[in-house]
Amino acid sequence: MTTLHTLHLITDLAAKAFAFGGELFSITAILWCLRLTSGLIETSYKAGVIAGRFYKLHLHKWTIRAIAFYWLGCVLTFQGLRWIYEHRAEILATINSYRHKLGDLFAYRSPVFAS
Repeated sequence: MTTLHTLHLITDLAAKAFAFGGELFSITAILWCLRLTSGLIETSYKAGVIAGRFYKLHLHKWTIRAIAFYWLGCVLTFQGLRWIYEHRAEILATINSYRHKLGDLFAYRSPVFAS
């Protein structure tokens, strides 16, 4: 066996060891990422359970009331806007009459030039 055969054998074994090391590193990195992901999922689940318990014990009834109050406000606002739209002519006439009365209070009527 010559030196060339020995070098070829060593090179072949080194390449196999390098490939095995690369695969081992890749598998280790994948398993580490999976462990990290599962830990994050577990932690966020525990935080969600704690937040859910706090919400259910302390905030649920107030949230339902707030939603109902908001809905009532929306309905009343819609009804008010519809009433204003339907009666816009009367509202405009009333506002104009008040505007004319207020304008007459600040206007000088000359007794000489009475119209």
